[in-house]
Amino acid sequence: MSKKFETRQRKHFALPRAGEGGFLKVELLVTLAIVSLSIVLATPYLRKTGQNLSYRQAAREVLAALREARSLTVSQYREYRVEFNVSGNRFRIVRGDQPSGSSNWSYVVRDWISFPHGVVMRRNKKCDGKTDAAIHFNPNGTANSLYICVMDQDNRKRYMVGVADSVTARVKVEN
Repeated sequence: MSKKFETRQRKHFALPRAGEGGFLKVELLVTLAIVSLSIVLATPYLRKTGQNLSYRQAAREVLAALREARSLTVSQYREYRVEFNVSGNRFRIVRGDQPSGSSNWSYVVRDWISFPHGVVMRRNKKCDGKTDAAIHFNPNGTANSLYICVMDQDNRKRYMVGVADSVTARVKVEN
């Protein structure tokens, strides 16, 4: 009699054998709840990370355009400039018609490149300029000193990209 009782008790509380088992509904619900909670907690972080990548991408694109214009100026012995349409959050590279004192800037090297949605452009070191601007590169290695600010929609500066030294026309990015 005691053997029967033990056998029944073991059968009742025994773990499922291979091929018999599966997941209980409760186990599945708990797993889904944990995964859902993890997603809910991670979403704001992932959204913020994605937006930060947009600011970095915009700054890198401006930096690449400035470097390209500087390189073309030296290699082709012509004036080049990067024009910034601040209100439109976009920029482009154009070439002048002369090595110095160009009057015609109609040759477009790289057409308008727009900032990603949610990224705002401002000019000068204080990041408060809202008028259009241009960074002008000369074949003698000089340029006008100007900064373009990459900002968020709340007008917080994320990056500054521009010509730090007008004599060397060195371009750089600052946080």
